[in-house]
Amino acid sequence: MTHAVGADGVGILTVDLPQGLDALDAATSGTVAAAIDALLGDQAVRGIVIHFPTASEQAGGADAGAVAAELRAVTDAAARRKAALARVSVLQSALRRLETGGKPAAAAIGASLSGGAFEVALACHRRVVADDAALRLGMPRVSEARIPSGGATQRLVRMAGAIAALKLLHGGSLTAADAQAAKLVDEIVPADAVLARATAWVQSAGAEAAVRAWDTKTFRLPGADPRTHHGGGQFAVANALQRKATGGRSPAADAVQQLAYQACLVPMDVGLRLESKYAARLLIDAAAH
Repeated sequence: MTHAVGADGVGILTVDLPQGLDALDAATSGTVAAAIDALLGDQAVRGIVIHFPTASEQAGGADAGAVAAELRAVTDAAARRKAALARVSVLQSALRRLETGGKPAAAAIGASLSGGAFEVALACHRRVVADDAALRLGMPRVSEARIPSGGATQRLVRMAGAIAALKLLHGGSLTAADAQAAKLVDEIVPADAVLARATAWVQSAGAEAAVRAWDTKTFRLPGADPRTHHGGGQFAVANALQRKATGGRSPAADAVQQLAYQACLVPMDVGLRLESKYAARLLIDAAAH
């Protein structure tokens, strides 16, 4: 990962991680967080582009076992909870700072993204994606010890609606065109124009562009609202299908369902705290076995 600031005041963070960005990987997520904070804190930077030139595809549960082993060595229960919460919150907190930092941020996506890298893109105010039929955007399959913890359970629901979000949160992926139809992508451009287009948007964006819809008083949830009769029926079907697929034996899958529902009820910051608590609890449970 590298970052630089141009004469136009656009800070460009290049994230080139073929192995994927795992939100539980302390070193990688910490580096991303530090780079975001450096760009937000630099008065010469008026806007940010996060560039993904190559595929960043995270395997499901890649780091959960190692983190559980670390937590197992922490014998005090309160200290273990604190350590687990700190681990799952690093990337999520940085992405919320990016989202609310007052500087327009665009993701320039040149290849497939999965997991933590996709969560970084979701936190940007705009997503520009390469016109590539092979490109996919999504999340790895939920594992027993972990769930998305970079804010995906909350942003996807607020961007695409609860039912569409659940399909992605349980390991789905979308083409660029389908992601645009789901309101997860703003522009699809030729591959060699992705970075330039994202940079041009940041250069022209005003202060209002750096405010997400859910941080305004007029925000309305897209898609079927599970609090309504129609939406509640759809959500009940989604719950039943998930329980059938897992046999009712997946606390992680249950947590994703609950968090998607909570995203419809609570403010963004509350939802993010809930996501961190659920993610930390799953790691603690894994460490206990």
